Amino acid sequence: MHETAASSLIKSSNGELTIENSLGSGGMGVSEFTTPTVTHVNTMAAIDCNEQPPIKLYTHINIKTATTTHAGDANEIANLIVTPTTTHAITTTTPHCNESSSALSSASAAAPLSTIPIEAYTDSAAASVATTANAQSGVEETVAVATPISDFYRNATILITGGTGFVGKVLTQKLLRAFELRRIYMLIRCKNDVCVEERLANFLRESIFDAIRAEQPELLQKVHAVRVDYSALDLGISPEDREKLCEDVEIVFNVVASVKFNEKLSDAIDINVLGTKKILDLSMEMKNLKSFVHISTLYCNCNRKYIKERVYESDIGYEKIMQIFRIFDDETLEKFRHCLIGGMPNTYTMTKKCAENLVNHRAFFMPAGIFRPPIVMSTYKDPFPGWTDNLYGPSGLCTWSARGLVRCIYGRANCKANMVPADYCVNA
Repeated sequence: MHETAASSLIKSSNGELTIENSLGSGGMGVSEFTTPTVTHVNTMAAIDCNEQPPIKLYTHINIKTATTTHAGDANEIANLIVTPTTTHAITTTTPHCNESSSALSSASAAAPLSTIPIEAYTDSAAASVATTANAQSGVEETVAVATPISDFYRNATILITGGTGFVGKVLTQKLLRAFELRRIYMLIRCKNDVCVEERLANFLRESIFDAIRAEQPELLQKVHAVRVDYSALDLGISPEDREKLCEDVEIVFNVVASVKFNEKLSDAIDINVLGTKKILDLSMEMKNLKSFVHISTLYCNCNRKYIKERVYESDIGYEKIMQIFRIFDDETLEKFRHCLIGGMPNTYTMTKKCAENLVNHRAFFMPAGIFRPPIVMSTYKDPFPGWTDNLYGPSGLCTWSARGLVRCIYGRANCKANMVPADYCVNA
């Protein structure tokens, strides 16, 4: 399994920053903020579809990272949570170090980690399953153990932007099935003269929710639509809805993005950069915010040969990009397209890189994280194998090749495509 573990972008402990992070990555100095919070970057690289999904317990603040390459004793894993070393296969980022240590220690008392099925951490994130073997009778017993990740999400109110997209659908159904949530708010635009309520109803009729409709239809009632207009200064959210979001929401997943490679520069900036800024401004007003996760892309630094898990500054800062966007019309912006894109291949990668810089600077004092998935393809097995709602990227290529419509592909035979199933991406 080729996976780059989550690592801290800006390490913080009791408000103290290292010189490298406070100066080198464009962050703000310790004298400006003393809130003990941290921004993370988690980059998911290519993985083998024949292997098991990556095991992740991901929360939001003051992380201690432990990455594994083999199974070990649960006591060792508990120690890794508070002593970061890189010899173990669970990447843990949690503020509840004492709780997680005690939970894992109690699990280790029942059985070594090697006997715990991987699905206990991935397919049912709401509870770990510790399997014990009775040496005398040979009978296996299954015991449900609460985990810090399930505690983190219990009775939580979540806001998802871009929830009607491909990754958003997989994320929504996973959250509903795996955790005891209070509510999920989804920011939805009116589109093609279809109101947000109708779009939500159509969304919940998707085949990915078939299992929930058949087994626990009441879970779908936890999903609520909030009308949004990303082109408006205040997102076009009504005062009543905005107040409700600021009072209730604890976790934000910012998934919305324009993923067209040939998108007009003005539209790409409007959605990927300004849209992120507006969501970030809204999140700053939330009184009980525990986590803000911005979904970026592995390719936002594709012009570099070597990429570390840090935010790289753009040639042209996001402030200047937003200023140019406000000054010039669409036609004039297109004339400056090659200058603004610089060494990036298209408007998508350029604007996603700007959005990362924006989150890195403006969300410095928030419990914020950046996640960089590669090419996301159909699901491996959760909720069922092969689910997709589009024929973009590898899905379309495989479909047209299988039907004989595509017989040759122009490219480099020695290049490896970074692809990940959608359920692996969401589990991470």
